[in-house]
Amino acid sequence: MHVLKVILFSLLFTASATAVLYPIQDQDYTGNTQRIQLPDNSSWRGKLGDHVTVVWKDGTAEPSMSGNIEHISDLYIKLNNDADGQTQVIFVANIISLKHADDVSKSSDAEDEVVERTDDEDESTKTTKSDDPKSPDLSKQGVFILPMTGMVGTEFRDEEIREIVRQADERGQGQIIVLAINSGGGYVIESTIINSVIDDACERHTVVAWIEHAISAASNASLHCDQIIFRTTGHTGGITTIMGNKAVSDQELEKRIKLLEQTLIKKNRPVEWGRCLVREDTFLSATKDPETGEITWYDTLEGEKVFSKRGQNLVFNALDAVEYGFAIGIADTPEEVAELLQLQDGEWELAGNGEELNEDWVTMGERFQRAIKQDMAEIRNLGGTRSDINKMIKIYQSWIAWHRKAPNWAWQRIPPIDQLKKMIADLRYQLTQMGGAGGRAGGGGGRGPR
Repeated sequence: MHVLKVILFSLLFTASATAVLYPIQDQDYTGNTQRIQLPDNSSWRGKLGDHVTVVWKDGTAEPSMSGNIEHISDLYIKLNNDADGQTQVIFVANIISLKHADDVSKSSDAEDEVVERTDDEDESTKTTKSDDPKSPDLSKQGVFILPMTGMVGTEFRDEEIREIVRQADERGQGQIIVLAINSGGGYVIESTIINSVIDDACERHTVVAWIEHAISAASNASLHCDQIIFRTTGHTGGITTIMGNKAVSDQELEKRIKLLEQTLIKKNRPVEWGRCLVREDTFLSATKDPETGEITWYDTLEGEKVFSKRGQNLVFNALDAVEYGFAIGIADTPEEVAELLQLQDGEWELAGNGEELNEDWVTMGERFQRAIKQDMAEIRNLGGTRSDINKMIKIYQSWIAWHRKAPNWAWQRIPPIDQLKKMIADLRYQLTQMGGAGGRAGGGGGRGPR
């Protein structure tokens, strides 16, 4: 009974402590869950101490190794080899595959099985997919619209962007990808990966940011796009950064400013925007010549129009964005977007399933939140009987399944897979101490993904 109560307390404390509210600033949680973009454009998410199996290129050989991660960076990882306890440095550029060791082994233990939901699922959460999509007219310009909503790194992910880019690639180079952005920001590490995916897409297609609400990391993503269009009520800016509950160092801010300035230069946008988007202790003003339309930007308040002053990051509304060259225009419908992009009627068509991609992932998040809330309520009512312990095991199994089905949601709300497996093992040990049969899970409980 004591072991069960300790587990329950630890679980409930962890779940409540890791609940995340929408941030206005980018969040940098280095030291917790991190993400690495691999050479094949896939990505791996994990943290120090995770047990992984990696395959990498070493000349003509492709060695494989399992062990615990000791260091993670964009350039390399350090792995403590299970076989001899030695540390191996492996450069990210050489990695062929990187997976959690439990994903590789795929054991038949119950904790590795996907636990199906046994309760009735709300029919409103199911997405209806078209069995007979309209055949594309390849003589027309394809316009692929992908809604990018919610927190960067949770709802707003690189996975959906990669998929819509893949669909555009199938149609051929030179397509138009419109990211319809409505986001208040999110996680730095996720933002970096998203920006890289957008940069890659821009090599083959025209990528457009269609902004309703784009703050912080979402605003940064828009600046990596080729063109920017606003909705009538759109606004963007304030690319600020915090680490946990405190501001980052001046050195780190200057590094982020430099990266942003490089992006602005690459996209032929005023470099003066960079510093005041990131820092609150700078000035920005501008004067527009009424005859030529030429705009002169100042890092002082001497311009006729003041955009940023101390204590205030640069934020553009729709009218100012168009007037001062941040955006090419204002549009509230796909047809108006096409007109701004100088696409003639009858020469373009909506393509891809961007709306469905966004809806599917948002729906998955809603299912996850609802299931975890129900599981937490059930956990609070469990005791130390054999039946209750088996129900607890079943719930933990369902959470392992959620980690694989909805990782962006799961790592914020529930313990990691390794910890869950340990909790399951502890509960099974407790069952053996109670005597009789029952080393395996039984009974109800758990609302895992389908």
